[in-house]
Amino acid sequence: MKRRKDQQQWAFGDGEGYADFLQKALTDTADRDVSAYFDAESPWYHVGVVHYLLRATIVLHRHAKTKHVKEWLVFSQQCLDVACATGPTLADSQGAGLPLPKWAEISRTSITSALRNNHPSIDDVRLVTTTEARLHARSFHSRNTIQVSALMREYLRTFNLCIWNTQFGITENLRKLNIDIELTRFVRVFIEHVITLYRNASPSSMAVIRAYSPEAFHWTQITTGIQLNFILAHEYAHIVLHGNTVGRDPQQEADADAFAATLLLGEPFRGAFGPTAGDIWMALDWLFGFIELERIAGAALNDYPIDWEQLSLEHRRNALRALIAQAGITGHDGNLAVIGSALLRDLKAELRTSHEQGSFHEYVTDWLDVFGLASRPHLPTAESLNKRRKFHDKYDYARRR
Repeated sequence: MKRRKDQQQWAFGDGEGYADFLQKALTDTADRDVSAYFDAESPWYHVGVVHYLLRATIVLHRHAKTKHVKEWLVFSQQCLDVACATGPTLADSQGAGLPLPKWAEISRTSITSALRNNHPSIDDVRLVTTTEARLHARSFHSRNTIQVSALMREYLRTFNLCIWNTQFGITENLRKLNIDIELTRFVRVFIEHVITLYRNASPSSMAVIRAYSPEAFHWTQITTGIQLNFILAHEYAHIVLHGNTVGRDPQQEADADAFAATLLLGEPFRGAFGPTAGDIWMALDWLFGFIELERIAGAALNDYPIDWEQLSLEHRRNALRALIAQAGITGHDGNLAVIGSALLRDLKAELRTSHEQGSFHEYVTDWLDVFGLASRPHLPTAESLNKRRKFHDKYDYARRR
């Protein structure tokens, strides 16, 4: 039975990020030092990163009414106030700013529990968070440390939400959904994120993505969690398997992939009600798609030679497909993955077309002029939203067709 429109959920809380930190910071206002962020190397960029991470703890429903949007804008201002009082996150000084995010704590606990019997020293590995703009974690065996960017999870969650919004839009509202428009939105979202990765632009300036439905938000959380577990387990594998080896060769990457995937296919990650083998494959297939597109867009942004095939990633993806298939992937699981994989292929084609036509660099330059060069983080307002709409109208690929 469908809920009445006035009983719908208009926002979704994300307790796996910095919700606990934010709640405590909003309560302990007497202890707030608004000059703390000036300890950062780039203070206003740092404030923008923290603001982006904090505001991500609330995701609006696509049908949120004006009053709910206004409430969210007040919440966003509160997040900015907290961001201005949050010191920089340092790999060697975890008490200086943001703590380890909840999702990283959950993942670390699950991974160490699964590995402790065979690798007792696993508890000695430190997991620390940074605000570095990266889509990957990295391990340092000499320091027995794994670094992970707090931004990575929110970026992945946004990409996954774009896909799941389209998935549920197709299955629930096929007649009204315009695939070209959905693809155009995804292209814009992806390019904005790549700009913040490679141009030091504030993530706080990016568009705020809404959830199509509770189901879209729920599956976004699951898919993102699988991807994060895989990324961190891959880095734990390097420490366990490869020791002090300098550099990573293709075989070591393949070994770490297999180690991580095997871990995810067993306890405690699956259990009786955990993700299926198909869920895991789908999440990892999309993850490799995101990494492939990030490398391509990064090369295009920096005028490097572009490897459109990314065969090294494809070989790793194929090896994982074969490994996970042994655990059993049903036709239903495969059907769910198809839409997302097709959307990623279309996004790659759109990036290639826009790059060859010169509109990619034009878009990046204009975006930076409009959103990326301000000294302070952008707060969404009616005026800024109208400016964003006008900007996007100029680059509406779907309407050009």
